[in-house]
Amino acid sequence: MNWGGSTFAVTSQAGDQKLAAEVAKGLYADDASLTDGWKTQTIFPLNQNVLKSDAFTNNAVDFFGGQTANKDIYIPAENAYKGFSYSPFSVYYYAQLQAETVKINAGKVSGDEAATELQGIMVNYAKSQGFTVN
Repeated sequence: MNWGGSTFAVTSQAGDQKLAAEVAKGLYADDASLTDGWKTQTIFPLNQNVLKSDAFTNNAVDFFGGQTANKDIYIPAENAYKGFSYSPFSVYYYAQLQAETVKINAGKVSGDEAATELQGIMVNYAKSQGFTVN
């Protein structure tokens, strides 16, 4: 599943929007930072020049023991991506997932138990919202 990534956006609340934009741009938009980001697997670049470059495609990734993960995994995944639709109750799901994760981390339930509980919670919620669940 591809839920996207993150962004370095500047909102209207920024005291100095121009300076904030310069900082955001410097975090992976200039060539040196962008190159460092994709070479260290810190970011997946959206820059089409990078994505189509031989350097990116054939990069031997230290983190993966020198494998060419960009060529073998990431580029084929990007080419096969058909999009994603959020359910009408994604926000509720994320809240319930977080609650179950807290229980796992506290040792109150196992991962299997949490997954079963989450499934039941979501089925009941979907039905209560008028959805048919198969």
